[in-house]
Amino acid sequence: MKIDVILINPPYARSLHLKFLEKVIEIGNKVVSIQPIRWLEDPLSNYKKSSNYKKFEDSISKHINDIEIINVEQVKKYFNIQLDKLAIYFCNENGGYDYKSLSENNIIKNVLNFLKNNHVNLEYNKKDGFRIRIPGFICGIGAGSGDRAPSLDSIQIKNIVFKDGKYNGKWWYEYYVKNQHSKKTEEIPISIKFDTEKEGYNFIKSINTDFMIYVNRLLFDRSLDNKRMIWMGNVKHPRTGTKGYKDEWTNEDFYNFFKIDKDDQKTIEDFIKSFENRRQQWYKDHRRS
Repeated sequence: MKIDVILINPPYARSLHLKFLEKVIEIGNKVVSIQPIRWLEDPLSNYKKSSNYKKFEDSISKHINDIEIINVEQVKKYFNIQLDKLAIYFCNENGGYDYKSLSENNIIKNVLNFLKNNHVNLEYNKKDGFRIRIPGFICGIGAGSGDRAPSLDSIQIKNIVFKDGKYNGKWWYEYYVKNQHSKKTEEIPISIKFDTEKEGYNFIKSINTDFMIYVNRLLFDRSLDNKRMIWMGNVKHPRTGTKGYKDEWTNEDFYNFFKIDKDDQKTIEDFIKSFENRRQQWYKDHRRS
């Protein structure tokens, strides 16, 4: 005999929360659970040959009846933790949730179509020429906790283009905080190579535009994936006609290239404005304390 209604808030460690939900669905007619949402968003991009969505398709995915997303600001407010967005899952025997609703963002659709044929060439353990060092995990949103202000990163790189592994006479690793896992080799563990120093700095400017911050926030979790990194190095600039990063990419350039209409532009602007307001409020609150 099944239990009529079960409410759970399982631990979040890799896929442990899914294993909990899988077992609870077996014994409950209706199950309400608070869990991360990323595992359902990933398969929509068609980049993973295998995914938790497929792994748990029969035991979980097909039983989800509805989802209510809890954004990162709400996660911080309600649970006082710094975590990616969560969701309230409503599960029953019949399921029927429309997963297309998770990918109805036209901006991301346009970007994903572009990424199918445009991948950045990440190089490993190289130092020759003009290079930007790419860390192992590259972006995310910080809800703000303790003495740390809320932060919104596109790709966590420094505003430095290294020449043959150095900048101002110092090796690349001298510009980073060191721990027991830090490398001190002349070669940069992961990097992107550019033909000129100017192109490297144009790339850095491009990833700090509102457009890139918004898109990378939705495309990435906190791990490196070159198939999701927006790379304009192989295409013509919509404003100047030059190839790649010979000229700077602005918000307007990205809007033109990806055919982002006024409504979607406002979506991006509102997203950035909402974050900035939250960040300013954090500083006000901490000045008072």
